[in-house]
Order: sequence, then C-alpha cells, then structure tokens
Amino acid sequence: MIDVQPRLRGRTILVTGAASGIGAAVVRRALGEGAFVAAVDQDPEGLEALGAECGADALKLFQADVREEQGPAPVLAALAGAGRVVDGVVPCAGVTSGATFLASEPELWRRVFDINLMGVVIWTRACLAEMVRTQRGAVVLIGSQLTQGGAAGNAAYVASKGAIAALAKTMALEVAGKGVRVNCLSPGATATPLLANAMAKRPDPGAAAERSRQRHAMRRFGEPREIAAAACFLLSDEASFITGAELLADGGWSAA
Repeated sequence: MIDVQPRLRGRTILVTGAASGIGAAVVRRALGEGAFVAAVDQDPEGLEALGAECGADALKLFQADVREEQGPAPVLAALAGAGRVVDGVVPCAGVTSGATFLASEPELWRRVFDINLMGVVIWTRACLAEMVRTQRGAVVLIGSQLTQGGAAGNAAYVASKGAIAALAKTMALEVAGKGVRVNCLSPGATATPLLANAMAKRPDPGAAAERSRQRHAMRRFGEPREIAAAACFLLSDEASFITGAELLADGGWSAA
C-alpha cells in the first residue's frame, strides 16, 4: 500500500467508468488522498463491489450510462443536496474497437465515439459549468499513447482518443482565466479489462500482448494504480501551473 498525502482533502471528485480498471484505481487513490468521490458507472455489480471494497463514507455510488444526456443532472443534484460541488472530474468510461479502419462499420464508430468522446463531453460539460461558477476545479481527460504514433487494428478507438487530446487543449484555453485547469493524461497499455478485451480481439491474443509489452521501453504494461497516481497529481494543487498539457504515463512507449 502506497503511503499517500491528503492532497485532495476537501475536494469532491467525480469519476466515470469507476467500477473497473483505471476508473476504479482513481477512485481508490482519490479516497486515499482525502477526497469525497462520486463514482459513476453503468455496471451495478461493479459499483457494489467497489463500494464493498472501499467501505468509505466519502464514496457515493451512481449508476448511469455516460451516453445519456440527462445523466449528470440527478448526480449533481444529489451531490448538491449533500452540500457537495464537483471541483474535479476524471471521465474514464471507455470502450475499444479492435478493428481496422476498413473493417469498422459506421455503427461501431458511433458506439465508440458515443462513449469515448460524447460521454466525456456530456459529463465534463456539466461539471465544468459548476467549476466555472465557483472559479475552482481541475479536469483530467484520459487519452492514449497510441495517438502519438497510431495503432493498426484499432482505428475508431485511436481516433476517439486523438479527439480527447485536442479537446483538452481547447477546453484549457477557454477556462484558463476562470480558475479551472484541463489536462489530458495519456497512459500506455495498462493492465485493465479494457486491454484484455482489446487483446482478445486479435487473432493471437498472447502474441499481441507480448508485442505490446515489448513496444514499451519498460517492457511491461502499466498498473492502474500508476495511472491513478498521475491523475490525482493533475487534480491536485501540486499541478497548479499545468493546464492544456498532455502527460504521457506510457512506460516509454512514445520514446522507444
């Protein structure tokens, strides 16, 4: 167990895709750093397991599909009723496509972009309005190291993450004078269910996983807790002069 400092004490952090993978790791880390966390996911069993694991009074669970435009309203209202205003958001909900450009039908593109991009837009936009009103907040969008060089066989996913990186810079410029910071955190391949699902779509999943590991300079996959640590740094005041940036937590993938 990492001994962490309460850098997020007094903060209310909203995390989507919170029931597994990087989202769940961000929830654990933020709680450990003293935050009150609103965990959002469409998986009720995953949320229940997260709640049982964390057992924290500072954790509030919400079941919602990030694609639904009205999804944030009841969550933010419930937080307001508890005297909480969101001042940090990490939208982690995402899916992978696992298909080449030519093999990706429009329906697949719509699903990937609805979750990976529009899900981020819907939830971040709702939270950002509160942050601008209070003149305080930090947004951490989740990108991907794959946008640094592309990745054959995952066209829609890579395109959606490229949009996220560009969106973070644009948002940062628009709210820089309003007390709000926006950054993009781009992990390398990280040991999550999403990665396992992506590898399972390959003709030889074991070989694909090994190629990916070797592509990283550190010759391994990242751990969700490592990405969560970077996310909480960007949420904290230690990153107070960082906005519009893309932080690559990619095990040297982009440098190799």
